[in-house]
Amino acid sequence: MSSDNKSSRLSITFIFGIVTILLAGSLFMGTASAITNGQPDGDGHPAVCAVAVFDDTFAYIGFGSGTLISPNVVLTAGHVTDLAYITVVYFGEDVMNSPEFMVLGAPHTYPGFFMSPSMAGGLFNFHGDVGVIVLDEAVPNSVVSPAEYGVLPDVGMVDTLTKKA
Repeated sequence: MSSDNKSSRLSITFIFGIVTILLAGSLFMGTASAITNGQPDGDGHPAVCAVAVFDDTFAYIGFGSGTLISPNVVLTAGHVTDLAYITVVYFGEDVMNSPEFMVLGAPHTYPGFFMSPSMAGGLFNFHGDVGVIVLDEAVPNSVVSPAEYGVLPDVGMVDTLTKKA
């Protein structure tokens, strides 16, 4: 097979994968709720986003949430990014039915992330449960302004919290 044919097949495979991601993302938005026992708060937290997660075959494997901390970086949990190959990140008041903005992103999991096989109270025990998603393009200021980005706590602040605070 010539290199032109290989290149064409790779391009077609890539385009098919992106279309599959977007279609799966639209299915995700129509069938799942990103909030459990919560209440809409209008524009109270515009930097909070929904994250659809896909594996290296572009199969949908789950979803989570995150917070935009810079124009193209979302902070999320390591258990969201751990098995992810690519993500679709959604912003807006109603991401399930009409996202204001959606963008592809590359997931990265903290190298010290570990998920214990034991269960505690029905939940997995996670250690180093941190992940980031680097977005393929910046979120427009009209969607989330820099003043609305999530802010990281001071170093050591989390150590001062009581368990499950």
